[in-house]
Amino acid sequence: MWWSGREQSCSNRLLRRLSSVLAALGVRSAPAAPPRRLRLAVVGDCHGQYNEDDNAALLALVPDAALFVGDYDNEAADIPRTIAKLHGALPVASIMGNHDAWYLSKLIARERTALDSASSSASSLAPGAQPRLGESAEFESVRQQHSLLAPSNVGWGRRDFEALPLSVVGGRPLSSGGASLERHARMYSSLWGVRGAEESAAVIAKHVRAAPPGAATVMLAHNGPSGLGSARDDICGKDWGGGGGGDWGDEDLRLALSDGGGQRSMVCRGADGRLYVNGARVPRWRTAPSGCGVERLFTMVDLEQSSGGWAAARVEQVWALPDGRVTEREPLWSVDDELLESMRE
Repeated sequence: MWWSGREQSCSNRLLRRLSSVLAALGVRSAPAAPPRRLRLAVVGDCHGQYNEDDNAALLALVPDAALFVGDYDNEAADIPRTIAKLHGALPVASIMGNHDAWYLSKLIARERTALDSASSSASSLAPGAQPRLGESAEFESVRQQHSLLAPSNVGWGRRDFEALPLSVVGGRPLSSGGASLERHARMYSSLWGVRGAEESAAVIAKHVRAAPPGAATVMLAHNGPSGLGSARDDICGKDWGGGGGGDWGDEDLRLALSDGGGQRSMVCRGADGRLYVNGARVPRWRTAPSGCGVERLFTMVDLEQSSGGWAAARVEQVWALPDGRVTEREPLWSVDDELLESMRE
């Protein structure tokens, strides 16, 4: 069901390469029409499972852009270093998850280390703003991760892609869901100068409103917003620990989106009309049925433009080998299926 999107993506890349060759030869050509379809590859929580073969598989799938949701490997820089190799080869947006400051957050929570109070306000944050970590050696791994992913990091920021009608707005970095903003209030205040859900929501909403007109605006966050259900199989429900259950979404993200305009459910249509996609499945590697090679999981999202603007068209998860061969597809949602379902009701 994704082949039409892939063909469009290949055509877009060939046109861009042809335009570059013509420009080098001094041949002027009419500006290419912006694509009316975008194919995004979402890479969920890695937790140590991402390497050069994942880069190869991702590039072979020929998406228009790749989105990384964080939780790379408990502050280790190997995976961010691998992702950084995609910069320049593919449009990339990324954000940090709670495991990307796994030890730092515990140090700060226990007050075993001193951090200067933030001097700047949240409203001054630049896209992908670096946390103020000072020169302490114990923060080196976190500094290194942020440095490697600086070109793509959208935490509390936004990235607009010149070659694509796409704007990616970042939610709160290092989120672990639930009341994590309150639990780690000192960390967020010290590292970024953000104090509370309202300030965080204001930063996110500011970037949503500033997205270029006509661009598809995508929110990238490590954790989804609150208000999407409290059952353990809901998209942001707590599905671990004794009994599970409980709304584990981020309140600041819910506020920002409001201001800006079984098996766990992986796709949810909110009451606000927005489509929410959970790209995480752990583990995201598995041995191929043939026993030869390791398959990688990617969540593919198709966006299409119409007279009413950009909207999601299809979502599916694919298992792919490093050469890009897809071994399994699992359709998660399509606008056509949603329409048929509404007609049955």
